[in-house]
Amino acid sequence: MQPGRYSTPQKPKTSSNPSTPPAKLSPKPEQEAAVAPSLPEGSYTDYTLVSSALNGWKYDVMKFDSRKPVDILRWATPVKLNRKDLRRSDTSVNGPEAPKAVGPMLGPDGKPVIGADGRIVMVDAEGKPIHGDGTQGSNKSKNGGGTKKRFQKKTKQVFKVPEATRQLRKEERYPWVMEDVTGTEMWVGKMEEVSKAETQAFFMPASNNTFKFVPAHRWYKFQKKPNYHIPNLEEAEALVCRYIFVNTLSSSFPRWP
Repeated sequence: MQPGRYSTPQKPKTSSNPSTPPAKLSPKPEQEAAVAPSLPEGSYTDYTLVSSALNGWKYDVMKFDSRKPVDILRWATPVKLNRKDLRRSDTSVNGPEAPKAVGPMLGPDGKPVIGADGRIVMVDAEGKPIHGDGTQGSNKSKNGGGTKKRFQKKTKQVFKVPEATRQLRKEERYPWVMEDVTGTEMWVGKMEEVSKAETQAFFMPASNNTFKFVPAHRWYKFQKKPNYHIPNLEEAEALVCRYIFVNTLSSSFPRWP
């Protein structure tokens, strides 16, 4: 090196050939291959999940809508589960009221109409005749010359409904009713949305440590029917009159129109 001149360090020359691969870095000792998980220590049991052939069976889900636990084993036996029309059962228990006669049926001449049994035909408050057995009949008399109605062509608008929807409406026309023999426990079950049943399934135990996957058919929600008595019109009026008689000095009680 001569005085007055300085030398700079030179970079190592790289290969001008682009096809030459760069030198690979050696792996660090910290990077190791992932270890496969090992089985747990101790004894264990293998269970097999398999699909099942329903063979015509349908499995429904029942849910009791109650904050308190429901134990069916404590109900009075036998416990029944069937579809029932609750409105018809209430009518059969209370019994239909017999029509009351308010006066005789009058013919076109203003005289009472005589029936086939020789008695005067009585009518109820709606003007319908009452037979001897207490049933109502038509309000048309034999002597009354009713005008014949003119024939009119009837039309009916029909909407096509899928067969699956029609069958579903037919099956779910009446709700499920679960009740004991005393009638104290009566639960009414109605089907919830169909899409909810499509996402539910059962795992039913089978032989040889096997569980069968069984899809749910429908999902039903059961609610307890109240045991209080609903009064009819006459009973309600009697209760109101009794309350007014007892509380004659009270003017805040709302009167019925």
